Amino acid sequence: MGRLARLGPELTRLTERWVPDSWIIAVVLTMTVAVLAMTAGGATPGAALDAWGRGLSALLALTMQFTLMMVVSYACAVSPPLKRFLAWLASRPNPEHPRQAI
Repeated sequence: MGRLARLGPELTRLTERWVPDSWIIAVVLTMTVAVLAMTAGGATPGAALDAWGRGLSALLALTMQFTLMMVVSYACAVSPPLKRFLAWLASRPNPEHPRQAI
């Protein structure tokens, strides 16, 4: 087993133990920005909450677009005609003449 292969599980264990969950990071960053908006920006708590809500609703539309793109891409990729085309395309590169790299 290589040195890097032995290091991987150890780094994974340390990361899982000490790096917080993404939800915790999102809450801490949200609170930090809200406090900064109220102290440095002079916003009221209501204005900060309103701005947060408007920003969140804008992100929901983007999230839906990405979700739709992933679902449609997956459905296309597993369809038999596209699967055959992708297999054909993957068989095209010739290691003897690597002109496809150019």
